[in-house]
Amino acid sequence: MQSRENARNHHFDLELVKKVAEQGYLGAIVPEEYGGAGLDYFSYGLVVEEIGRGDSAIRTVISVQTSLVCSGLVKFGTEEQKQKYLPKLCSGEWLACFGLTEPDTGSDAANQKTRARKTTRLGDQRRKDVDLDGQLREAGGDLRADRTRSSGTRA
Repeated sequence: MQSRENARNHHFDLELVKKVAEQGYLGAIVPEEYGGAGLDYFSYGLVVEEIGRGDSAIRTVISVQTSLVCSGLVKFGTEEQKQKYLPKLCSGEWLACFGLTEPDTGSDAANQKTRARKTTRLGDQRRKDVDLDGQLREAGGDLRADRTRSSGTRA
């Protein structure tokens, strides 16, 4: 089985990622106008579950790309950001990764101490910002990742 061979050889299979992208799975929940498949979350869950049965590593690629990166852009991104990033992420032209670690918690998300809070800057009530309070120890991921989204701030 190819997935076992890839795991044994510590091989990241870019050809398989390309095939997954061609099927629309890297942007399964992303609206079609941004290059995604426009699936509902139930259908996306079935896709991830079935692919995971055959290759957990590729399931993780799909999950990180779609759930942790694309979904944030769909929900919180500006129109300009959506048009700029989503088509490249959905097509597999760009791969993203997600770093989640702190000095005392590693990747244990339930014990993260970093917190975000809405603030205003310089007394300007019209400008809303977010302050992050915490430390990022290191962000890891595949060296082929083109975009990184991290939790925390660099120590």
